[in-house]
Amino acid sequence: MAATTTTRAVQSAARHDPRTDADLLSLFLTHHDQAAFAALVRRHGPLVYGVCRRALGATADADDAFQATFLVLVKRAATIRWRANLGPWLFGVAHRVAAKARYHRSRRFALEKQVDAMPHREDGSPDRTDSDDLSRIFDEELAKLPDEMRRAVVLCELQGLSRQAAAKQLRVSEGTLSSRLGRARRKLATALAGRGLKVAVPGAVGVSVTLTGATVRAACDPAGVVPAGVSYLVQEALKAMTISKLTAGAVLAAVAVGLTWVAFAGDPKPTAKADPAKAENVPDVVATVNGQDVTKDEFGEYLIRKYGAKEIEVFVNKKIIEQAATKAKVSVNEKEIDAGLTADTKGISVTRDDFVKVVLPKYGKTETEWREDVLLPRLMLEKLNGEVKVADDDLKKLFELKYGEQRRVQMILWDKKLSKVMVDGEYLRAKGNAAQFDTVARNQSNPGLASAKGLIKPLGWKESADSDQKVRDAAFGLDPQEVSDLLDTEQGWVAVKLIEIIPPRTDKKFEDEKANLREEAANEKMQAAIPKLFARLKDEAKLTYHIKPEPKLKLQPVPSKK
Repeated sequence: MAATTTTRAVQSAARHDPRTDADLLSLFLTHHDQAAFAALVRRHGPLVYGVCRRALGATADADDAFQATFLVLVKRAATIRWRANLGPWLFGVAHRVAAKARYHRSRRFALEKQVDAMPHREDGSPDRTDSDDLSRIFDEELAKLPDEMRRAVVLCELQGLSRQAAAKQLRVSEGTLSSRLGRARRKLATALAGRGLKVAVPGAVGVSVTLTGATVRAACDPAGVVPAGVSYLVQEALKAMTISKLTAGAVLAAVAVGLTWVAFAGDPKPTAKADPAKAENVPDVVATVNGQDVTKDEFGEYLIRKYGAKEIEVFVNKKIIEQAATKAKVSVNEKEIDAGLTADTKGISVTRDDFVKVVLPKYGKTETEWREDVLLPRLMLEKLNGEVKVADDDLKKLFELKYGEQRRVQMILWDKKLSKVMVDGEYLRAKGNAAQFDTVARNQSNPGLASAKGLIKPLGWKESADSDQKVRDAAFGLDPQEVSDLLDTEQGWVAVKLIEIIPPRTDKKFEDEKANLREEAANEKMQAAIPKLFARLKDEAKLTYHIKPEPKLKLQPVPSKK
């Protein structure tokens, strides 16, 4: 299905607009710039309409799905991560919206057949061709690919970007992009061969000026009337996105309240991680019982009833942060998220590779999910707080903390939900035997501490009101190889073993280090300010729960960068 000459000309002109998708989206969000949104529709319209036409034929349903896709963009614009090029994101939305429209149409026709003897095609589209059906199958298999591969195919194959341009937008090397494209083509070839087809990349489809104009007006005119069919598809798409976010995980709760420690929260239980690529292709009918379909909507409502109370606070806290950031015109880029990830790994003394492969899986988290669900809102909070002022006294305290006498310790943390009798017994065995202490430290329930064998960064002395003060007090009162009493802290029951006393650094002078300490001191003050900031944002949000959240569990953090 090749694009027409006119379509290619429109795509080329839109693509050579020097403004990025992020620029255009920002103009629309901050100034309600109708021309900017129209440019986005012209740029990505052929891709979106192609998906809709291949699923629904040249029908009014395809037009509705096209409009609904861009109205979902309006609703989700402030939270979209891949703003450098919206093509891959819009492809996913269009595929889901078109599938919903196709299912809804088949149900409508099924009802009509009960009173109308006239036969209908199975998909209800008299304008469909065999080529459309083959291309729709291509879309289905493309949607199943992992995110990295799918983005590469959408940008290079469906939108016609050069490898150099696509690699730049995905922030990878051309070699990496080529590798992803090669793997994607092999996977597509295998999947399509299993369905008796060969790989044939569908072309873009021209969008009429009338449809483009109607879509822009619907998006930019708050008082405009949106057709009922389009509104239904938008609401269904947003509902599906909301349900998928409800399982973001309890780790975000710690970030949202601004803890000064890396947020390894709760009592993690290893679980099988669902394949997101497969999840995108869950059919609208999840089961058939006695001839009656059980729909994805019914299943989603069941999940909300079952898990909503547990996960709703995490989800709502994230929305509070996102809305405040949008209002303040605050954004976070990929480079800043990379720096945040590096800081998290240093905070628990593990390599980035171990953090991703060992620590995060214990929470059912991937690196991508950690970046999106944890780092992004935390960095937004830091930017919303603004710059903090650092006095000389702050620098002197930090200098003493870093270069004065320190204690290297090994720590075991027990959750307070555990039986105190069990904790006492395990503590006594660990206290009396060095090998047993090591064993318990390696196998403790807190994954951050367990992955580091209980070792944390050396502790310097300081007086503060933070939650690690009891640990510092204990460490500075021990002799080497001695184990502390069982400490009752906000995070749980703690036992500290002193490994060695590190003497002060005589090669470091305060005046020489003053400039280097300023950023770290500012970071400490920032982390202390974040809980107050979030409390204020929550008050301003005038939050009302319609699904009552479960009582918050106490968290189990481990020391971060200090």
